[in-house]
Order: sequence, then C-alpha cells, then structure tokens
Amino acid sequence: ESARTSVLSSRWINLWKHTPSLNLKAPVTPFAVRDIEKYNFVRWVNCVIRSHKAPTLKEFVVRFTLDRENRHAITRWLEFAFSRRVEKLEFDFYGYHDASYYYRFPEKFLTLKGPLSNNFKSIKVLSFKCLNVTDEDIDFFLRNCPLLEQLIVHGSEKISKLEICGSSLRLKHLDMHCCYNMKSLEISVPSITSLAVPILARLLIKNVPMLVEMFVNCA
Repeated sequence: ESARTSVLSSRWINLWKHTPSLNLKAPVTPFAVRDIEKYNFVRWVNCVIRSHKAPTLKEFVVRFTLDRENRHAITRWLEFAFSRRVEKLEFDFYGYHDASYYYRFPEKFLTLKGPLSNNFKSIKVLSFKCLNVTDEDIDFFLRNCPLLEQLIVHGSEKISKLEICGSSLRLKHLDMHCCYNMKSLEISVPSITSLAVPILARLLIKNVPMLVEMFVNCA
C-alpha cells in the first residue's frame, strides 16, 4: 500500500522504503501452495528487504507456507531483521503437518561474538510458528532480550525440557502450542499476566503474582 502511493508524486517514490513496519504475507490456502508461488513470494520478500532503507524496524512479519527448502532465504530475512534492531519479529510458516519439514533456527545467531551481538536488546515480541526452535534457543532469547514481553512458539518439535524462570524477566505473555516433544515446562516469572500452555507430565508454575489469564490445552 505504501509503494502504491509512490505513483501519486515523484517525491513519494522512495518514501515507502523508510517505513518502520514490514508486514509481508499473501492470502493463500494452506496445503495448496505450489512451488512457483513459494518462489515468487521469496523473490518478493527479497526485493522488499533489498530496497528497505529505514535503520530500525518496529515490526517484521513474514507469513506464508515455507519450509526448510527455503532456509537460505529465511536466514537472510533473520539477518535483515536483527541488523535493523527489530522490536517485533513474527515468522509464521504454516501449512505442514510434519514438523520435520520446518525450518530450523540457525545456531550462528545464538552467539554474542558476531556482528549482530547487540541487536537483540530491542526485541519485545517474538513469534515463531511452524519453525523449529530448541530449549537453548529460547533460553538465549530470554537471557539476551531484556525488553522481551511476548513469546509465542507453535509447532516446534525440538523443545523438550523448558525452564522460563527469572525475577528480572519482563515477559508478560507466553503461548506454547503443538510442541509435541515437550516433556516438562517450568515457569517462574513475576511479570507474567497470561499463559497458554499444553498439558504435560510435569508442568510447574510458581511465583506468578500478576497472572490473570491461563489457558491449558491438550496439544
């Protein structure tokens, strides 16, 4: 929509490139996406981020049926988001029943020695759907994103025994869903106000004085 306005005036041609919010999604039917549609979507996103000029991002949302076959492009998108000190990062790659096809979050980002080492501190919202993250990935973000308030993870098969604990955490909303290999979850965060968690053999919730909403699901 921002790009379309550029036809109204030559002065507006490049204005859209400075927008602080990129919400990139296409209206498609899950499970019916052809390879050519994936190719076109990836090419479109790559074109947008190459043209984007804003030094920071309030939000970067990508929502489409993608998988590990698109991993190189997805990794570039992560690098782009972190380099712009993104505040809200949402990746939703819906469309697959088998989590083994999901994109795996790269370990190379989970280091404080690289060029992006200080770029996690601005993150307030993380949402990963149909994308595999591990216990260690989540622990890294909790420790290195001091402003993180909302964490959503749907469909990861790599989570097993997760601990989300710490009086210094600012986390307010936690949503875990369809993480079928999760065996245990421990939560101890005074700032938590809402929870959506699965029924587990070991589910321990303590020290949550601000909790006002809780949803326990069977997945």
